[in-house]
Amino acid sequence: EMHLLLPQTITELNYQGNQIEEIKPYSLIGKTALKKLNLMKNNLIRIHNETFCAAMNLEELDLSENPSLRIAMSNLNDFFGCLKKLKHLILSREQLM
Repeated sequence: EMHLLLPQTITELNYQGNQIEEIKPYSLIGKTALKKLNLMKNNLIRIHNETFCAAMNLEELDLSENPSLRIAMSNLNDFFGCLKKLKHLILSREQLM
């Protein structure tokens, strides 16, 4: 799981290859300085609507190579619409429906 007791001033988190299956909706609360989040090569099964909204200053989010995670193109705004500063959303081709 993601660490909850990290400093609020943290700007980058790399959880690549950590076997994370789910990101709890409260996992990123208080991480307003976070700019880059790498969740590549985990076992993510689902993400909840607005999970990433607490980290509203995210500029780069890598969810690639999570083979069980599927995101419908019509739901992109539900998951990432609150990330107004997001410049790079990295997904694998097979993740998009």
